[in-house]
Amino acid sequence: MEYIRFTVLFIAGFYGISKLKYIQNAGLDNKTLFTLFTIKVLAGIATGLVSIHLFNSASDYIAYNNLGKIETDNLFHHPKVFFTDIFISNYETYGDVFGTSKSFWKDLGPNIILKILGIFNIISGGSYYVNCLLFNMIAFVGNIAFFRFFKAIYPEHSMSIIVGCFLLPSTLYFCSGIHKDLFIFTALGIFSHAFLSSLLKGVSVKKIVVIFISFLLIFFIRNYIAVILLPCTVFLMISYKSEIKLQKIFFVAILAFFAGLFIMEKLNLQSNPLKIITERQASFIALGKANTDYHYEILAPTINGFAKAFPSAVRRSFLSPLPFEFKGLMINLLTLEMCFYLLLVVILILFRKKENWRMNNFILFGMIFTTLIFLIIGYSITNAGSVVRYRSIYLPFLIVPILCNIDWNNVKAFFSKKKIYITYQ
Repeated sequence: MEYIRFTVLFIAGFYGISKLKYIQNAGLDNKTLFTLFTIKVLAGIATGLVSIHLFNSASDYIAYNNLGKIETDNLFHHPKVFFTDIFISNYETYGDVFGTSKSFWKDLGPNIILKILGIFNIISGGSYYVNCLLFNMIAFVGNIAFFRFFKAIYPEHSMSIIVGCFLLPSTLYFCSGIHKDLFIFTALGIFSHAFLSSLLKGVSVKKIVVIFISFLLIFFIRNYIAVILLPCTVFLMISYKSEIKLQKIFFVAILAFFAGLFIMEKLNLQSNPLKIITERQASFIALGKANTDYHYEILAPTINGFAKAFPSAVRRSFLSPLPFEFKGLMINLLTLEMCFYLLLVVILILFRKKENWRMNNFILFGMIFTTLIFLIIGYSITNAGSVVRYRSIYLPFLIVPILCNIDWNNVKAFFSKKKIYITYQ
């Protein structure tokens, strides 16, 4: 019965998606859409299979699905509880917005997912794989949004954009399972494209609503991301309207930020942003030892403490995992992915297009936003597996510009010459 339900919903789901005007306006033919949608759904299925057979169901993906069944039971037998308990704090307070434990706001993201699962279970019967299909019908719109975002900037590079928005291994894997990552990726893609469209084509009520809802979803699920996204968006808008270079705006903002930190530190104020990151690190350490733990030091919530940890944070977030750094099949598959990205950087340096970089404020916005998020990840996450998962959401902002600025014709010509030379010898 589960297979029949999955097959029927898959066919109906793709048919419905392919008829959406937003999807059709991406300019992808139905064959390509079907292939990409199938790959995404298969990736979501893979997260379940790996969780069950490799981790013996001890993963958040399966845990979410099981907890969702409780919400379905509440929906049928205790509807008042189902519709109201998401607004009730279990900790007698609604403060500590950025708290990492015993916080209403920290629990809000998982609770949103569970409520959605509670409704989806009516259709899926509680099956992880059917639920995964339903979630990816929504998430696929996020992939399309990222595609449309970059297509507006690099209109002649559809294939590179498809690879960067749909086929990056860790992004595909982690953003296709039943988890917060899927929602953040989807909301971030929709937010980015709607904001770009507003600046390039004009504002409308519909776009404002889309921007607001997607931003709110990001804030509810992982609020620190929204805190970074908001100033980045404001700075982009200022730069676009005033023609001041975005780099200059960010440079001034960073100087102001550090000046503020210095003043807070000297005045010994409690509201220090660095303290939030140290608390995130502490909460991660409290989860227990993992097989891919780094050798880490406890962060001190001071400028000096973060300066000392800066090289390690950069290495973890931008370079890890490195070859032979950890043992285990999964982490070493992810190592191969990182090696591929580093190879892309080398190819970009050697075979960059002769014309200037196709770089504009929208690309800079994505790269700066991603860099800031990566630094928070590097500072606060203490094991490589989690770093890869958290980092995967933002990879399109870095990888797509690299792919689109490599002169692939020169790369092909170079290796063709080498092949001819070797054959001749």
